[in-house]
Amino acid sequence: MTSFSDNNKANEFFILDFLQNILEKTSNPAYVEVALCEEMRNITGSHIAVILRHDETGRRASITVVPLRRRKVLDTELFHDLFHVVSTSANLRVWDIYSQDEMFLKVCSCTNIYNCFSLPLFSSKTRLGTLMLLNFTFTDNMDSLMQTMKMIGNVIGLILRNAAFYLETQHLLKLARFRADIGITLASKAPLKVILQRCTDIIVRFIDVAFARIWTINETDNMLEMQASAGLYTHIDGSHAKIPIGSFKIGFIAKEGKPHITNSVQTDPLITDTEWAVREGMVAFAGYPLVVEEKTVGVVAMFSKNILSDTVFDTLSTISDSIAMGIKSNQANETLIKAKEEAEEANRAKSAFLANMSHEIRTPMNAIIGMTELSMDLSVDKRQQEYLSIVKESANSLLKVVNEILDISKIEAGRLEIENVNFYIERLMKSSTDMFVLKAAKKGLNFHYLINPDVPYMLKGDPTRLKQVLINLLGNAFKFTEEGEIAVEVQRYGDRTGGNSVELLFSVKDTGVGISPDKKEKIFQSFSQADSSTTRKYGGTGLGLNISMKLVRLMGGNIWVKSELGRGSIFYFTSNVTLPDNEDSSVSEDNLCLLEESPVKLSRIFCILIVEDIEENVVLLKTRLQQHGHNTVIARNGAEAIECFKKGGIDLILMDIQMPIMDGLEATAKIRQLEYSSNSHITIIALTASVMQEEKAVYMKKGFDAVVDKPIDFDRLFDVIGKIVPEGIGQITNERPVKETAASAIELSFLEGIDVRRGLNTWQNEEAYTNALIGFSDKYNDAVDKISNLIEANDIGTAYRVAHSIKGLAGNLLMTDVYEAAEEVEYLLKGKNITKVKKLLDKLRGVLETVVSSIARIKVLRKPVEQYMGEVDIPRINEIIQRILLSFKTYSPDEVEPLILELERYVNKEQVSPIKRCMEELDFIEARKETLRFAKGLGIEPADFQ
Repeated sequence: MTSFSDNNKANEFFILDFLQNILEKTSNPAYVEVALCEEMRNITGSHIAVILRHDETGRRASITVVPLRRRKVLDTELFHDLFHVVSTSANLRVWDIYSQDEMFLKVCSCTNIYNCFSLPLFSSKTRLGTLMLLNFTFTDNMDSLMQTMKMIGNVIGLILRNAAFYLETQHLLKLARFRADIGITLASKAPLKVILQRCTDIIVRFIDVAFARIWTINETDNMLEMQASAGLYTHIDGSHAKIPIGSFKIGFIAKEGKPHITNSVQTDPLITDTEWAVREGMVAFAGYPLVVEEKTVGVVAMFSKNILSDTVFDTLSTISDSIAMGIKSNQANETLIKAKEEAEEANRAKSAFLANMSHEIRTPMNAIIGMTELSMDLSVDKRQQEYLSIVKESANSLLKVVNEILDISKIEAGRLEIENVNFYIERLMKSSTDMFVLKAAKKGLNFHYLINPDVPYMLKGDPTRLKQVLINLLGNAFKFTEEGEIAVEVQRYGDRTGGNSVELLFSVKDTGVGISPDKKEKIFQSFSQADSSTTRKYGGTGLGLNISMKLVRLMGGNIWVKSELGRGSIFYFTSNVTLPDNEDSSVSEDNLCLLEESPVKLSRIFCILIVEDIEENVVLLKTRLQQHGHNTVIARNGAEAIECFKKGGIDLILMDIQMPIMDGLEATAKIRQLEYSSNSHITIIALTASVMQEEKAVYMKKGFDAVVDKPIDFDRLFDVIGKIVPEGIGQITNERPVKETAASAIELSFLEGIDVRRGLNTWQNEEAYTNALIGFSDKYNDAVDKISNLIEANDIGTAYRVAHSIKGLAGNLLMTDVYEAAEEVEYLLKGKNITKVKKLLDKLRGVLETVVSSIARIKVLRKPVEQYMGEVDIPRINEIIQRILLSFKTYSPDEVEPLILELERYVNKEQVSPIKRCMEELDFIEARKETLRFAKGLGIEPADFQ
């Protein structure tokens, strides 16, 4: 190793060698002082090397000692005095045991130190610190040593300056990243507690602190509540979880609204627990009030085991302002979110109320209209006919209002779906205007529609909703027009020529009263009309245009009006539709009603395969098809359907979707596979209770030719059959089937929960309808218990199928309440929402019990008298039932059996069979329920037996 010598040239080489070595060892600026001490100790043969860093006043800022184990030797008061002397000395200086310096002699007498060399370290004219070498090796030429050490001191000062500059730059970059991370965190949409926790984590990660915490102010309690904690302590529920404002250092900061910072924690009067600070070695504290618009919203505070620089304090002050703004902003957002949620909940509640109200009104209104029509058919008195027609017209007007309210509630609740199916524009326009032709003739108005040649004849969109908008606009036009004309036109609009997209422009022009300019926007609002007198003069709710506007927007269009008071109006609306795909150019089965009218054809009768597993549905289909002259073949599942198809002779298949053994989809797929080899095709129509358009689209892709909804609208079914079964299939007949008149509903008028009039109109056969009702009662009287047991057994699939069967059959039998309750249960079971299903089962049980109890009465009354061994003696039956119920209480099956045999003398055995079945299973509770249900069916109130 190179060492000092008396040769100046050699010392120059020594300095160069020192520079090379020190530059290799100081690549890490954080350890540059240690590296310098080690190198100087080695080249001078010193026992100890020290670098003192101090400020302009000479106050020590830091000390680096090599070797580190000698640090304790330098902690005495004597050395502190020596450090002070060398820190204030501007010149190189040497002490030894031969010097006359009293202070150093005291140092020598108390330690193993016998000489000391101090060298001030400068960068330019700025003093950075002092290098001290203890117990170094003297050379013969001290002057040369002094000169060389001065040069080395300049080099060390430069190295320390560069290192300090580098570290300061890194420190500033770190603080910049710190501020950026805090900003990004505060800008996030996370909950406030999560944001504040992330902030404390970032503070600990970037700033040299032991732990950091954030409190927010609860104004109700006037308390600071801890929201986040990171570092040495992470719990937020300790003794400092809640701090009264004004108490302790944190509460004091919140009260004063001023920061408190210190690098002398252990002597700071505001730090109450100094013992803890000493024990944990805490040196610095920084606490800042979180203030927004002169209002304190919280406090952020931290402790550090190291001195914090002024730059750090300034940065913490800045981010405290950012955190305060973040808290305020987040609280404002939470308030907005809460208000938005409350508004949405209120809107949902309103929509639910409107829907429920509409349903509750529609049910009796349907009965009013139906019974009015029935009375009109029976009445021959002209005045009565006139009065009844007024009742019917008023009821229809009210029903229109209710339907409009229901449409509004569906749209606002987001439950109204827009279809995307094929339709003919000509048929859409014709069906929309047909209902106004007679009204136009009565008013003497010129009424017509026009389809521009540039509009494709077939399009894909939602013809049902387009028709609804057109009818609303036409209804308004006829309401406000007494003379002149009304014209409807459709044309292509805009410049959309690429791809399959087509934008249509519809217009409805009238020569009516017109609208003043200041009322044009108002007319599209809910429950609004152009003038308050409009309602009195013309009627209406003001909902039609609002519904039209919302429907048009759902279809991707706009609606507006041009009008001049006294000269009429033109309502315009646009709709985005598409051209049908090549492989999907047929009109959807759900819109066959919009097809062009076909020329009158001779009737055809078919051999129709009915694929259905529910007996009552089979009877309904068979009855109605045979009334139209068709022959029927029955299959109870998909497997039987395939066998029937293989035998031949089938013209058409009506296929249920959900069946045991093999469902309708699988059966249809296999039939299509069988047809492939023979190059044939049989028409298959799906019968489904599904209301989802997506599912129906899947059925069409799976091989079905059409889809018809359950409950079945037979007029629609026959229309579909006539239009989609190819020519040449079936037998031609000149005779049109005579539609049977529905039987009178008077005999069955006591049935609760069943729309008997519509039911008889659907079935067209009272005997078949009555049998189907009884079959439903026998099959599903305990359906709710079955569903409940299946749910408990986690057999959700079977439970779903039971609910689906009830829904389908209840729809065909016109059990409206049962249908709706079963539909809700089916929907929730499909989504496996078991909690809500259990709540709805009681509703289903109630409506089922109502119809089953009603049907129980006709099970007795409809049997011929000769089938009974005795007369129907209600008092005697009452007495027997009371004795049976008493036997149930004592659990005596031997006493019950002869009583049931006696009861069978007065009623039919079918009615008693449920009671007997329960007794065979020794289920006294269910037997009692069946007995009470039977009694109620005879008109004997269950209260008689309590």
